[in-house]
Amino acid sequence: MQNGAAPKKFVEAAIDASPNLALLADLANMDKHRRLNKPPGSGEVPVIDGPAAQASDNSATWRLIETIRHKGQRIYALTFANSVIDAWRKSLLALGLPA
Repeated sequence: MQNGAAPKKFVEAAIDASPNLALLADLANMDKHRRLNKPPGSGEVPVIDGPAAQASDNSATWRLIETIRHKGQRIYALTFANSVIDAWRKSLLALGLPA
């Protein structure tokens, strides 16, 4: 590790070892290029649904949700974000770095 940066081979190995990190890499590539410009590392091109509002059970409150469709599943973006944080934390700990 040099200047606080993880080696490229470590980052690529972490992405290859984690379905969540592979999906994140695909989403980042799609955001950067406006489309996936290489074969999906996650196995399938993800689809980001537009933001939607969801009423609570009592209809007194609403929440904004964003979902990702991937491999026949709908993934809530906030749930996915937490999964990605956990995956990076595990990868950094495996490298012996504080997470």
